[in-house]
Amino acid sequence: MAIGTVILSAKKRCNLLYIISALCIIQALIGGAITGPSIYIYVSIAPIVSGDSAEIKFVFATTGIFGTHVIFDWLIGISVGRRCFSNAKKKSTRNLLLIWCCTGSNTIINLIIIASLTKKLNKQIGRSMKNSLQSSMRNYLRDESVKMSMDELQYYEKCCGIYSYEDWHELSWLSKYEIDVNSEGFKRYREGDENVHLPIVPWSCCKLEFPTQCLHDPLQQTMNAHLWKNEPNIVTDSINANGCLDIVWKPITKILAVFAVLISISTILHIIIFCLMRILYTSCRNLYLLPDQKGLSPGWVFGRGDCGYFRGKTLNEIMMGIDQSGPPEDRSEKSGKKHLMAFRSLKAIMSKNKKTKKERPEEEKLMNESTSPSFFSATTRGTFNTSEKNTIPDTDVLLYLK
Repeated sequence: MAIGTVILSAKKRCNLLYIISALCIIQALIGGAITGPSIYIYVSIAPIVSGDSAEIKFVFATTGIFGTHVIFDWLIGISVGRRCFSNAKKKSTRNLLLIWCCTGSNTIINLIIIASLTKKLNKQIGRSMKNSLQSSMRNYLRDESVKMSMDELQYYEKCCGIYSYEDWHELSWLSKYEIDVNSEGFKRYREGDENVHLPIVPWSCCKLEFPTQCLHDPLQQTMNAHLWKNEPNIVTDSINANGCLDIVWKPITKILAVFAVLISISTILHIIIFCLMRILYTSCRNLYLLPDQKGLSPGWVFGRGDCGYFRGKTLNEIMMGIDQSGPPEDRSEKSGKKHLMAFRSLKAIMSKNKKTKKERPEEEKLMNESTSPSFFSATTRGTFNTSEKNTIPDTDVLLYLK
């Protein structure tokens, strides 16, 4: 039994090719929507998180590669659809369609795996970015490259610390070797022997639009040191209050969510395109086995002649259930010349089938259960002898061939 059988005319086959091409273009655009943000994260966001940038780069390099595969696979799909439309009778077309379906399915399966892991992946990236920011803050005064990277992040993104500027107060990023341990300010804020927690933030945390001097270091800004105790609101107003983690992590979270949606849409379209491509291919393939090379032809997703399956209705039996003769009033207008031409076409096809019977057994089985050349006699009311050149079949057979 054929699955998803559709009877297509020449116009419908042409329209189906256009629909498949349009859906392939949409799939290619989805691939571009996956590749573009992946490149952006790889180039712009990952280098900011210097500590664990390799992990983030690996994730988005993977999504970018598969997105590129989606683009090329569906652009090739347009060419495969045209090949199925114009050269379905060739065995190479069947092999090309099979290879294309396998490679496309492999890409989609990998993308589905990535989509199913996006939630865990997002959390892991968040933890990695947090650890990276903490490491950068601890080594802020010990590594010049880390200092420059952290300053660029806080200055251009207008953020400070991980969650807020207070992270700099709580994190041990200053030691007795980096400040004047004999100053009164140090003795006032000192909380340990080796490391100290001071209300100091880097200059890159300052608000550019603050009208007066930025208050970020009470040990150096001794003239305004009283403000840290008496007017803490003024101090906080001069510093960017937002943390850097959300600013860096938020676009990655959104992109991963969009990836999950795009992959879901791409999976649905993949199944639809695969079914439509199979219908187009089988309809065009079956067309070469029918008398009318420009008429109706059945196509299916899976049916007789696919993967060694030769059960269910034959091609002839399917076609006999279709009214191809038109309204009754038009039948009397058919000329004898057209009837004779149809009969000659039938004889030519039957003669060809007889000669190629041993060479193409699959097509013989696709047409009819019987291997006899007179296979039309079992499915029509009219009978005729193909060995007699002057024998004319009855009207029903000729109408079927039209």
